[in-house]
Formats: sequence, structure tokens, C-alpha cells
Amino acid sequence: MVHFISNAVKNIACENWKSILAGSLLGVVFAPFQISFWLVYIALIPFLEDLSRARSIKDALVKGYWFGIFSALSALNWIAFNTVPGFIALLVLHPWSYMIFAAFFFIFWKQLKKRAVSPSAVLWIVLEVARSWGQLRFPWINLYYTLSYDINFIQVIEYTGPIFLSLFIFTINISFWLLIRSWIVDRKIYKVSILYILSGILIYLSLSMHGADRINNFRNNKFPVIKTGIVQPDIDAYLKWMDKYKDLAYKRLFSYSDSLAKENVKLIVWPETALPTYVRNNARVFTKVQNWVVNNNIPLITGIPDFESENNRYYFYNAVWLVHPDTIDMDVYYKHFLVPGGETIPFKNYIPVLEDIHVGGGNFWPGRVIKTLDREFSLPMGEYSGSRWKPFVHDKHDYILDLKVIPAICYESIYPELLRYQKLNNSGNILAVITNDGWYGRTPGPYQHLRASVFRAIETRISV
Repeated sequence: MVHFISNAVKNIACENWKSILAGSLLGVVFAPFQISFWLVYIALIPFLEDLSRARSIKDALVKGYWFGIFSALSALNWIAFNTVPGFIALLVLHPWSYMIFAAFFFIFWKQLKKRAVSPSAVLWIVLEVARSWGQLRFPWINLYYTLSYDINFIQVIEYTGPIFLSLFIFTINISFWLLIRSWIVDRKIYKVSILYILSGILIYLSLSMHGADRINNFRNNKFPVIKTGIVQPDIDAYLKWMDKYKDLAYKRLFSYSDSLAKENVKLIVWPETALPTYVRNNARVFTKVQNWVVNNNIPLITGIPDFESENNRYYFYNAVWLVHPDTIDMDVYYKHFLVPGGETIPFKNYIPVLEDIHVGGGNFWPGRVIKTLDREFSLPMGEYSGSRWKPFVHDKHDYILDLKVIPAICYESIYPELLRYQKLNNSGNILAVITNDGWYGRTPGPYQHLRASVFRAIETRISV
């Protein structure tokens, strides 16, 4: 048996090592790797070369599968720290888009040769966009997320959206591959690959210069400044749901908030499901939170689990609650995009028996309304100075601002379309990412999540 497995692994490695190498490279181009992200411009070359030598569509599908598997193992292995079943499901589902790409690229290359650049690039982008569709959506490692540290260049997504960056990355990869292949195989240089590479360099330099100028313009402008306090109690995310730790969680939330209140903050933010209880039917906790907000006259944003009752059944939600000092009404937003396999079982709205399957993060339903959390503030104007935004010292006059908070609960912040909708349709003007990445420990996961917010800030031109 051991001999059989050893031979099987050896055959896979020999036949598909280039696709495996390319998939593995993705693990060092995403956050937190600030130095090696540029490798993304050549990371796909071994994969493309492997596909060009495939003997059949079936062979291409196998290579796409191994690329997908190793890209998940290298860039998304942190998911296993929270949910092993969820990571196994990811390994099953993640390769599908790469397999589709591999099959069509095989056809394009056989029929079109070097003219396969355009249809291949379009297909890659279509498949990246498709990862945001449906109840199995998970666009976490779309190529454009690798460029979060290249701040000047990515300013262009204000106009193009982030998918332009993926198109740029893929085009550079395939151009380099054509250049290398034409020299090694045909002993000549394809002019089209030289043209694409030179055009890419020119585009990169031009957009980077524009981006630097755009950043400089923003930093020379004046904006309202809101002093915000952020609370993150240092309690293990697994332990705080146990009865003996709940009171400790409440104690630290209020203790840390008391210290922030002394700093004259205008708003306080607690993390995702900060309160380990259903506040709606827990009068003691509800009253304690409301009294703190009223006594300190500081609005509070906090993550909570919540529920609704309809037609004699309950629907449970992952929610954000904006607590106002002047009303006891619950101003709540329900998470719209749930983590498949982590917070909900996909397709349970179509197959009722799936509702009985419980997952680790809670058996939630998606929210039905996309809304902002609104509050009027009196804020000073400020300027960018000393690497931070500061209120004007000489101007003591405050300005009335209707703050419309776009709440993004956990991985909702990786969906540009959701945040764009909130800005365009609900006039959202600040983004609050309410998350609890402590589930994943000191892995790349929290760093990748943080860098996703860079894209949302640039796309919408609002602060996070």
C-alpha cells in the first residue's frame, strides 16, 4: 500500500510539478508578504507552460485541479485553524474555476497559439468575477489582492474597479511566458509579447505617477475628523461563549470603553459578536449597554448575534448594532454575505433538511436589507500631518455631519459590489469592518483580511 501511494505521488509530481509550483507560489504573494508580492507577475508562468504541453482536455483539467489545490494549501491554509471541515470543503470547491480555465486555455492554445492571449485573459477575469456569485462565493485570493502594498499603482481602481489589476497581472504573466517560450522553443522572439510587456511597463509607470499625485491631493485637502475608540478584549474567541467567561468579556468591554471615554472619543467600536448573548432577549445586558451609552453620551457600534420571529419560526443573524444615546430602538444591520460552511449551510433556503446541519460559527440567515447605520455628529475639520489626520488647532468651530456608517461584518469587506451599493444608494461615508480574526491566530488570514480594506477605501474614497 505504501509503495502504491509513493508511486502515485511520484507520478503526480512528475506530470504536474509546474502547476503545483505555480499554485504554491501564490502563498508568498499575498499578505503579509510585503517584499515578495511582485512575484505575482511571474507566478502563473509555470502553470501556463504546463497547460500548453497538456495532451488532452482531461490532462489540462488535472493540471488545473492541482494548481487550485496547491494555491489553497499555500494561501488559504489558515482556514484550517478555525474549521477543518470548512477547509476540506474549500479544497474540494476551490479548484473548479482553475479547472475551467485550464480546459479552455488548452483549446485556445491549440487553435490560436499566440493569439490566445486575449480570450485567455478575458476568461481568467470572468472566472474571478464568478467567484463572487452564488451561495458558495469565496473571492478571497483573486489576483488583485496581491497588490495591496503597491499603494501608488492601485489608486487606479477608483475608476476601473479592482478587476483591472487582475487583468494587468494576468496579461504580464502570459506575455512573459510567450517571450520565454518563443525563445526556448522556436528560437525567436514574438513581437506581440514584447509589445505587451513594454505597454505594461508604460502603463504601470504612468498609473503609479498618477496614484502618487492622487494621494498627495487627498492629503492636502481638508476633511471632518472623528475621534474613534476601538475595543478588542483579549479573550480567546472560543472561550468567551462559555458561561464562566461571559462576565469577564462584559467586564473588559466596559472597562476598556471607560478608559476611551476619558479620551473624549466621539464613537466607540466593539468587534464582531462582541456580546456573547442574544441581547434582544437579555434585558440585563441590553440595559447595561444602553445605560453606558446614555451616561457617557457616546454612540457605540458593536457586533451581536440577533434573531427575528416570523410565521412561528426563528431566523438567526450575525448583526451589527448601533446604540444611540437618545433612543432604545435597536438600529441593526444583518450580515448579507455569510461564510459558506462557517456561518451557514449553502442552499438551505432551497433544501429545508439542510437547516438541521449546524456549523461552528452559527447557523445564520442572510440579511434582507442593505442599510447604513446613521448618526449625526458635530465634528472638527482637520488635515493630514505627521502621518495621521488631526483636527485644526486654530479652528475650534465644529461642523454638523450626518455620518452614515457602512457596516461590513467579517468577510463582507472583500466584496466591492456590496460596499459600492452602500455608497451609491445609501450615501455611506465611512466603513466599519466589524470582525473577530482572533479565530485564526497568528496566521496570514487576519493580515489578508486587513489588506482587503485598502481596496475598499480606494474604490469608494471613504475612510475605514
